[in-house]
Amino acid sequence: MSIPKKNIAVVGCGNWGKNIVRSLGEMGRLAAICDDRTNNTHALEFAEKFHCPHLSFDEILNDSTCEGVVIATPTATHFNLAQAALKANKHVFVEKPLVREHHQNSQLISLANSQQKTLMVGHILLYHPAYQMLETIAATDIGSLHYITTRRTNLGRFFPGESALWDLAPHDLAMILNLFNRSPQRVFCHQVACVEKGVGDFASVDLDFGEGQQANLYVSRFSPVKEQKIVLHGSKGFAYFDDTQDWPQKVTLNNSSVSLDKAGPIIHAKPSQTQSLSPAEPLKIELQAFIDSFEHPSRNKSNGKQAQVILTIIQAAEESAKTQSWISI
Repeated sequence: MSIPKKNIAVVGCGNWGKNIVRSLGEMGRLAAICDDRTNNTHALEFAEKFHCPHLSFDEILNDSTCEGVVIATPTATHFNLAQAALKANKHVFVEKPLVREHHQNSQLISLANSQQKTLMVGHILLYHPAYQMLETIAATDIGSLHYITTRRTNLGRFFPGESALWDLAPHDLAMILNLFNRSPQRVFCHQVACVEKGVGDFASVDLDFGEGQQANLYVSRFSPVKEQKIVLHGSKGFAYFDDTQDWPQKVTLNNSSVSLDKAGPIIHAKPSQTQSLSPAEPLKIELQAFIDSFEHPSRNKSNGKQAQVILTIIQAAEESAKTQSWISI
């Protein structure tokens, strides 16, 4: 068995960055860590644990052993860091959201294309074995996919000026877009702010894809109940992925259906069946997909183009919440 190459640097070792550092370290891929906050002890501890240097960002850009850079810093810093890394001929992975401005997103896509480098956005659920099983079920076991519902709720986290829509919705939008394999035609959104005026803590978003396909996603960071669920409604059954369940119960298939005759609707009820699924670490699968994409770009399921669509949807949802009207996109 070949020894993994230590070729990935991580910029940012905060709440989520430290998980990325740990995963890459355990995978034998961690080349360097960068975190310029003087009060962050995680970076130095991980550097010592995984025998890698703690470098400045400029040092990482100039280090030829660092083929890829993972950026896990505040959203406002993403564009400048990703742009600099791409210009330095690095493959780049950026935690979601990539950026908040369309022109920045477009510039990063163009730069990645011209440099022939990967630009990947951190949508971990697309690489989750349970979601991948759900994709297979959607294609083979429930007929035509009509409707998708998602719920993502918990208590916290709160970031000044950042709504639950920006913080939580990208996860579910990425899954919905992949399942329908196209962009919605219009968006309607209702938001409620409880903590900070004008910053939504709850959001319900309706997505109309046309041709009888729709989706609804609900997000809340002001709930005592933790929910992480996506439900698929097909012509021949239902399937859902509940990430709060243990691995043997994460994915369920139900082939119940409803038919219509002269007497009215008839329900053909069938028992639900949980699907066999082995435990795995989605973050490591996602990071391995990033590494694999250096030579096989198709492994990148969450590229800059998808990030552009998600950005468009969230901005349209914000406009809809203000006007309380459908917004075409």
